[in-house]
Amino acid sequence: MKEKHFTALCLFVSLLGILIMYIADKNLEPKDVKIAEINLDKNYVAFNGTITWIKKTEAVTLIKVKDDTGTIDVVIFGEKLNISSLKTGMNVRIIGRPQKYKEKIEILPLKIVS
Repeated sequence: MKEKHFTALCLFVSLLGILIMYIADKNLEPKDVKIAEINLDKNYVAFNGTITWIKKTEAVTLIKVKDDTGTIDVVIFGEKLNISSLKTGMNVRIIGRPQKYKEKIEILPLKIVS
């Protein structure tokens, strides 16, 4: 009898843990900001913009994205994201980590949604 109770308790705790992780994941997505508001104080940012320029090389893909407040570079190393469908003029939502390179802020994206 004790074994049934223990199994039920383990199942309940497991399901509760999965539910908590799901809720935390939905609430941890960064809030949308404008490009002009992006700084190094935030670990992750989310923003919407239009692709104005794309350059692909073997090692890196560079994308310039603009909104009504400014322009920012998005740098993708290797094949981490599927970017084959991205084209100049597309509106995209980018979630990524800001970093400084040569005195400019750029974004290392985690997710690009077109």
